[in-house]
Amino acid sequence: MITPMRWKSFLQRLLQTPQQYAPWLYLLVCVLAYAPLIPSLGFYWDDWPTIFYTHSGRDAQLFAHFTYDRPYSAWVYYLIGRLGTGALLWHSSALLLRWLGVLAFAWALKAIWPKAPRFVTAAALLFAVYPGYNAQPLPAIFVAHLVTQLAFLLSLGCMAYALREPGRYRRYTALALLTALSQVFMLEYFVGLELVRPLVIWLIVGQSLPIRAAVRKIWLIWWPYLVVLLTWVIWRFWLLELPYEPYPLDVRNHPLQTALDLAQTGLRDLAFTLLGAWREALLSLQATDWLAWAATLGVAGGLVWLLPRTGQPGGQPGTARQAGWLGLLAFAAGMAPIWLTGNELTQNEYSQRYLLIAMFGAALLLAALLSLLRSPRAQTLLLAVLVGVAAGSHIRNAQAFRLDWINQRDFYAQLTWRAPQIKPNTAIVTEDRITPWTGQPLTSYMLNTLYPVRAAAPFVDLWHFESRFTATFNSLMEGETLQAEHRGLIFEAQSPQHVLVIAQVPDGCLWVLEAVDRYNPYLTEEDRALAEISNVGVILTDANAEPVAEIFATDPLHDWCFFFQKAKLANQQGLWNETIKLMQTAATLGFSPKIDIEWLPLAEALAQTGQWDQAREVSLRASSSLGNGMVCALWREWQSLGNGAAATALVDCPAD
Repeated sequence: MITPMRWKSFLQRLLQTPQQYAPWLYLLVCVLAYAPLIPSLGFYWDDWPTIFYTHSGRDAQLFAHFTYDRPYSAWVYYLIGRLGTGALLWHSSALLLRWLGVLAFAWALKAIWPKAPRFVTAAALLFAVYPGYNAQPLPAIFVAHLVTQLAFLLSLGCMAYALREPGRYRRYTALALLTALSQVFMLEYFVGLELVRPLVIWLIVGQSLPIRAAVRKIWLIWWPYLVVLLTWVIWRFWLLELPYEPYPLDVRNHPLQTALDLAQTGLRDLAFTLLGAWREALLSLQATDWLAWAATLGVAGGLVWLLPRTGQPGGQPGTARQAGWLGLLAFAAGMAPIWLTGNELTQNEYSQRYLLIAMFGAALLLAALLSLLRSPRAQTLLLAVLVGVAAGSHIRNAQAFRLDWINQRDFYAQLTWRAPQIKPNTAIVTEDRITPWTGQPLTSYMLNTLYPVRAAAPFVDLWHFESRFTATFNSLMEGETLQAEHRGLIFEAQSPQHVLVIAQVPDGCLWVLEAVDRYNPYLTEEDRALAEISNVGVILTDANAEPVAEIFATDPLHDWCFFFQKAKLANQQGLWNETIKLMQTAATLGFSPKIDIEWLPLAEALAQTGQWDQAREVSLRASSSLGNGMVCALWREWQSLGNGAAATALVDCPAD
């Protein structure tokens, strides 16, 4: 038990030797910035392949998936996957790796500038929460990136300490080379940062030497690391067969124009990193988001109180100038491979993941600029505000992912309520992405995690197609049998009839389309056309899907859409009285649809059981908002049941 006396003793030690407790300060800032919404987050986008392979035990396919372009990165996903597939586990792992990266960053800087602890702390705090890198809520796919970043920082730190402690030179150098080798072969993200080593060596051992002696010294220390880098270059560009050309820039034919374009790209990205990312972070804070503001004010206020106790600003002479040059070199060298691939930070929202590379140099540059302020109080206040705003922006970013996960879970729940099981080799079609962070082909991995897979590797049972792509829409309408392949995962539809079309309508439930939906006024023209080929016969009604709670969490609350989906399923099975009972229960609980057309399952059940007056009443309610074309189409189908013709006239349907 922690007593008040122990807390008092801890605070006294903290204030007397604050630098010893800097790691816990970094942890606290990381927790406040990234952890509050972790229990509400799930999986997104490129997370799903790792989760599918881990859940289904397809370890060989997991490694094959990343052999496509990063063959030595799969072991990170494999090792964490041994602990499970829960979202909380993966998010916690990502948070831990983020904190360890901050520790390694501060540890490396401490070796470069041992007499500037205040500067190191400032740079590390900025590095911990630098805004713009919004991929922290993607817990699975980016753990390899965080591990690679950690390996580079450990390698840089080991190299620096090898120079500071000659008695441990061989031991530190061996560790530095080992971690350098692992980071360049695991992932190419940070390979450009290897070029900062000569400047780091010069800052530690070369400043006091004549030029020739310094160059010789730097070369003798750097050449083993250069061998590692060149080994990677040979492997990557000559030995590794990539399925596409990763460097599309026309350097050979137009070298000058290419150089100018790259320079402009670099200046744009530098401006965005030092100004634009912070502007977006500030603008992202909304007055109603109390959690983001709590993180902003809590972090900023805490740092204003604590930072003056972490030592005097500045430290050893020239720290700010040296850090500025090192930061600028790190930014340019680190981002150069990204620019050479034709990418840049400002290309789109997803491209901002490259800030994970840029933040090493950016944190140094910004900390150096802050050090130029003459007033220590102004330095402290501005640093505290920046770190606080960045922390709040990460909370705000996580809010968007939280909402995306809510929408994902709603989709998964409604789909399994309506389709307890789906026949193997079925194409699942939606017009667009399911959510902003869930789209084809990666949604296919989710579907095969949601439903038990019967097919043997490398095949899967289900595949997601988006009909917004012209080629997909035309193939569907022309009755072609759909096939797909993604990084070794293979899908083949059993026939053109194995298609299930799903529509997501604002304010409405999830709709599994049937032929009659060609009259549905709430659908787009494309979805009405696809309704003709949607086959609800691929839904297996004699088994229940049980989504893995560890992955998908619990079902959302049973609101109107639960009863709507269950009623549609009951109608498909001919359980008309079950539908009537479900709808009565929904009404008793106070549930009703936001769009009246969702009363039609009840109207059909009433018609099928001969309750024509009630069926007419419900049908009129269902057609009250956007006309009765779909209602009339259904009534014409029900005429064969008896008394249907008279009832059709009662709902004002035109004659055929």
